[in-house]
Amino acid sequence: MATAAVPGAVDYATRTELHHTNERTARIEATLEHLANKSDLAELRAELSKLETRLIRWLVGAVLGGMATAAAITVAIQRLLGS
Repeated sequence: MATAAVPGAVDYATRTELHHTNERTARIEATLEHLANKSDLAELRAELSKLETRLIRWLVGAVLGGMATAAAITVAIQRLLGS
């Protein structure tokens, strides 16, 4: 015994699936606005490169300053002790 298809059932199912697909697409499109694109990433890379350069300069300056301070303290101690 074969069951007869309900008229309009396929059309309703298709419309329901289409509605869900449209909702999912709308959510995806809303999310895409907040994601970074190639130009955003290029700008970020440039900013990070500048920051890295600045940090390296500060680090080198701090190390050299620390070395100069240590040398000055060493010389001062040697002079005070008369060595």
